[in-house]
Amino acid sequence: MTTLTDRFASEINLINNYLENLIPTEPEIIELKEMAEACRYSLVNPGKRFRALLSLLTARSLEHELNLVVPYAAAVELIHTYSLIHDDLPCMDDDDYRRGQPSHHKVYGEAMAVISGDALQSLAFELIAENYMQMPKLGLKAVNVLAKASGYQGMVGGQGIDLRVSEGLETDQKTVEVLHNLKTGRLIQAAIEGAAILCEASDKDILIFSEFGADLGLAFQVTDDILDHDENNPELMALPKYLGLEKTKDYLNQLTQSAISKIEVFGDQAKDLKFIAEFNLNRLE
Repeated sequence: MTTLTDRFASEINLINNYLENLIPTEPEIIELKEMAEACRYSLVNPGKRFRALLSLLTARSLEHELNLVVPYAAAVELIHTYSLIHDDLPCMDDDDYRRGQPSHHKVYGEAMAVISGDALQSLAFELIAENYMQMPKLGLKAVNVLAKASGYQGMVGGQGIDLRVSEGLETDQKTVEVLHNLKTGRLIQAAIEGAAILCEASDKDILIFSEFGADLGLAFQVTDDILDHDENNPELMALPKYLGLEKTKDYLNQLTQSAISKIEVFGDQAKDLKFIAEFNLNRLE
């Protein structure tokens, strides 16, 4: 199967180069050198850049220059990276490794992991403010989308539900879908919707991209549910626990087709976003 890195090497390099130069290795305030190093540790260690890539591909679907949305794409990646640092903490998921290297807190300690995540979150909104001053109305709309997606109505809210589930909160299929939509789906949706806003898409088209992002975001997590399925681990919070494995696969197909159908109106312009939806489905192969 063609990987995202194979197909979108230049786009991912564009994102990585921007992030590489975002936080200097030698800050002007020398006392911040360790802080800068700690922030860079998780940020510049290349992941898939899936969410940031979606912002760029949305701009392409609207026939805009990719550079227009690179700062916003980077902001989305900053939010995602901060969430991973915090998720790995002992008080959360307690993971020792991330992206093939020791988790942030294993290298810098728990306190530094907390404030590094805080710093990356703040930097995300600083980026949007600085880079879209000449289009303040659209910049504010993009901030609103990203803030809601990453806050209590989105990613953080989903993590809150996840914590309560681990403490014994009674769950059902609806609980799992709400959790997935908030913790994973909303940031994916925001990566697409915010980029459409900055590209000055019409309200109708922004809604189309937003709905595509909602389907794709849930589909992305459902794929992970299927890949992580373990009949010997009934505590795993995943849809196969409630739907069964085969029905979950059917549900994933429905979500994928729903996402693709929403962007058909853009024809060949949206072929890359269609590829992403199909790529997610094909991760099962």
